[in-house]
Amino acid sequence: MQGSPTFLTGPTGLALLAAPTAADARSAIGAMANTAPEITTNANGTAYRWPNGLQICTGNGVAQAPTFQYGSLWAALVATWTYPAAFATTPVAIGSIIGTTGRWINFNPSVLLLDYAQYSFSYQSVSMTSKLLAIGTYTP
Repeated sequence: MQGSPTFLTGPTGLALLAAPTAADARSAIGAMANTAPEITTNANGTAYRWPNGLQICTGNGVAQAPTFQYGSLWAALVATWTYPAAFATTPVAIGSIIGTTGRWINFNPSVLLLDYAQYSFSYQSVSMTSKLLAIGTYTP
């Protein structure tokens, strides 16, 4: 069925398309570019909070090595990262492991913390630190 997309009104009062485009994303980012975020840094990392309710948290995980067999994979012990500021809703978690290939991170986020572990297809005894990022909302 063709026609105009259905518009929804989000918590920011901005019109949100049912199927957002790259232009919509650029417009939203451009609007935020003129508003400096509130920045909080503590022992857990850094939280960036915009007045519209967007929050981005960054931090370092602990060094892990996938040395425990988990079915046909190898896994590290689960670690926990407490965000530098709480989220209002469960955020999306993203991470990377600097200095290696063939490893990835599995996440279980909540509004206060992130449980995560590194995985690999093979046994890897070298511990590496995860770089962690969570994106979600807070209540302004």
